[in-house]
Amino acid sequence: MNESSITLIGERIRTIARSIFPKPLYSRCSEMFDAWYGIRKFGLKEYKKLSAVSSGTAGEAPVVVNLRPLAHPFYIRPGSPDASLVLHAIAREAYSCRLPGLAVRFVIDAGANIGDTTVWYATRFPEAEIVAIEPSPNNFDILSRNCAPYGDRIRLLRAALWPVAERSMAITGATVGAQVQESIDANDLTCSSIDPVTILRDSGHETIDIFKIDIEGAELALFSGDCDTWLRKTRSIAIEIHSPEAREAVLSATRRNGFKCTIYRDLHVFVR
Repeated sequence: MNESSITLIGERIRTIARSIFPKPLYSRCSEMFDAWYGIRKFGLKEYKKLSAVSSGTAGEAPVVVNLRPLAHPFYIRPGSPDASLVLHAIAREAYSCRLPGLAVRFVIDAGANIGDTTVWYATRFPEAEIVAIEPSPNNFDILSRNCAPYGDRIRLLRAALWPVAERSMAITGATVGAQVQESIDANDLTCSSIDPVTILRDSGHETIDIFKIDIEGAELALFSGDCDTWLRKTRSIAIEIHSPEAREAVLSATRRNGFKCTIYRDLHVFVR
């Protein structure tokens, strides 16, 4: 039995447990599983440090933690969701579901936040080049610190993923769940947009092996636009979908391009 099958079996057990147990009991069990995964993956000392930073005071200086299996130290912000992101992406390996079977050479991490998924992909696929996209300047600062030791294997873009490039995008929710929309107001916190075709062209690759998308609702615009050009050149997608309308757009676009869908926790994973 491969790793992906084990992951999906675990998800079925979780779904059944959530439907049977009272919510307080289920939440407590979930916390215990997170702790178990964290200790097993990182060791007791680093897991305790991670937990202490999580309950720290927001606004304090980022704290560095050493997380197996990462080759380099990782920064997280006290009093923020950063620790839970690390547990989700690195300890529980949420993005390990339905990974491509052949060699992975090019990954796009859209909505990279602090780089938890970016460095997980860099560790899992040591031959891959990764483009990490994040619009929030607060998140981008930590993302830059966390990705710097990996050198030119990771290219960082402070930008918003959008159907078209070079649009001015207003940013709201600058730290947690940063959302974007096109803007003409000079007072907005902004960044430029970039589209998947441009990213792929600039990379020099012909195929996106893994496209991770967590862009807080902008997936509706992305998959409602002219997306077939880059979908035809994509092997797999792991996406968080944030509305029923976005779900319909994503499912319609992936279906007509021959993808099959697996749902794992908060992710829709598409492969072909």
